[in-house]
Amino acid sequence: MHKYDKLNKELIISLANNAKLNLNNEEQSLLVKDIKSILEAFNILDSIDTSKEEPYYHPYPILDVYREDLKEDTLWDPLSNSKNNENGYIKGPKLV
Repeated sequence: MHKYDKLNKELIISLANNAKLNLNNEEQSLLVKDIKSILEAFNILDSIDTSKEEPYYHPYPILDVYREDLKEDTLWDPLSNSKNNENGYIKGPKLV
């Protein structure tokens, strides 16, 4: 179990100065309170025994991320808006 006794208003002021934040007294007090509650939540998570658990690198198993590449006919001609098309391809400028 970790103890976060070093977290106090002076530390918050020092961190705020390093980050070039101008915090008033109320904001400093609220930040100390909020960070302490966050660290307490992590302290609870740290106390859970996970030695028998396998690590998860992704929340869901990735079974098959590929699909068949099938040619499908469309209801409209995608090249109909292009002036520069030839034999079903968009014709670009000639590079020499």
